[in-house]
Amino acid sequence: RVVAIQLGEGSNSTVYSPTTSSYFWWSYAKVVANNANAVQTNMQNHLHNAHFVSERFQVATERELPPDHPVRSLLSYHYQGLHQANSFSMLRLINPGGAAHTVLESGHDGNIDILRGSYRRWSYRSTSLFEDSKYRGVDGLPYYP
Repeated sequence: RVVAIQLGEGSNSTVYSPTTSSYFWWSYAKVVANNANAVQTNMQNHLHNAHFVSERFQVATERELPPDHPVRSLLSYHYQGLHQANSFSMLRLINPGGAAHTVLESGHDGNIDILRGSYRRWSYRSTSLFEDSKYRGVDGLPYYP
């Protein structure tokens, strides 16, 4: 349950809550927060983490493992169409004037900043649930759904 939303950084930015803000401003804050979440989910979690990171492993698999290697055979099914989808996303989604530029509130420069930050922060260790839990400070919780 959300108790408050702060739409800016720093101590001077307004904090909106259902009890202290009018219905309009509380609804506005929820829309802005949901939009920011959608941008983050689409650009970082989906496009970068699911597509662009996977392509690194696809290229390494095709370059380093022989065609009859069992691991390559296992992974090749999961990599089908990945390069084509990524090429399409580069051309039609995140280029200036692309769908992400016109649909997502962050615009082209904001989307590129999100992707650059994702590339900078990503490491193989960051894909571990245990490492991520430590990083976020929730590794000691007795129950984490």
